[in-house]
Amino acid sequence: MSELLSLLPADMAEFHFLRPLWLLMLPLALAFYWALLERHSAERIWRGVIAPHLLSHLTLNRARGWRLEPRLTMALALAFAGIALAGPTWQREPPPFVEDRAPLIIALDLSPSMNSVDVQPTRLIRAKQKIRDLLALRRGARTALIVYRGSAHMVLPLTDDGKILASYVDLLETNLLPQDGKRTDEALHFAAAMLAKDPVPGSIVLLTDSVEGSAAARVQVADSVRDAHSTSALNTRRLVWGIGSETSPSNGKASSFKREGLIDFATSINASFVPLSLDNDDVLTVQRQIDSHLEQARASTSTIRWRDAGYWLLWPIVLLAGLSFRRGWTVRW
Repeated sequence: MSELLSLLPADMAEFHFLRPLWLLMLPLALAFYWALLERHSAERIWRGVIAPHLLSHLTLNRARGWRLEPRLTMALALAFAGIALAGPTWQREPPPFVEDRAPLIIALDLSPSMNSVDVQPTRLIRAKQKIRDLLALRRGARTALIVYRGSAHMVLPLTDDGKILASYVDLLETNLLPQDGKRTDEALHFAAAMLAKDPVPGSIVLLTDSVEGSAAARVQVADSVRDAHSTSALNTRRLVWGIGSETSPSNGKASSFKREGLIDFATSINASFVPLSLDNDDVLTVQRQIDSHLEQARASTSTIRWRDAGYWLLWPIVLLAGLSFRRGWTVRW
């Protein structure tokens, strides 16, 4: 058997049935045909009337051979239906997100501290530059934009048009959100709710220079509530992109940016921390993290999807069933 399979094409070597129990219809179709054949045989009809030793000589057309007839077509239709319902397959189907790149939600902090000049020209302008670089790297991939301060707001939903998204990024300023405070947890919750509706495992990138003291605890509470109702958190990767420098480039003095605080926050919410770099290394790191998350989700998919080819058998079934509409082709029970 293995030698025979080796002669087949690579795909056909994996031929099997998805629902093999439906193959029980094959002996059922054979039994159905035999029962009709026996029921309408001349020997059976006259068996109680004519002596057995004369019956074989008086029965006509005993050796007519094979011919297409109503009971045979119905039995064949039943057999083909059984094979079709059994789900013959030999080709694997790609996962539903194999042709897609991982969706990304960008959450940008618009707090007044983002106007600091410890990174030139300002933290906000540098963050917007990094977003544009990331969009150029993710050309054709779906990306959404959220801004937050005392509350979180969606600027643009998931779109694969990076140019439109970049045009919105250029318009962002810290005075767009007048509400004081900082609600990092609201931004992450908003982003997670957007990704929960998407079948493709996605990522959230938080661009900020700091987080409020209660942010980690609030995010952990929100995660526990969401985990109790869905598994969306398992399909989401979070990254904290630190926008700022601990020393000012102009005078070398310490700035308000606290890198260790962001690292601790990222660790507490099971996120990765990405430091700001002068070159494109941080952008490449973010994109690698996003892509690796999608690859891990693909690898963890335990269910192999097979393409059901049973629908091809609908054509012979329809053809055989169509013959039953011919005059004289009805099956007499």
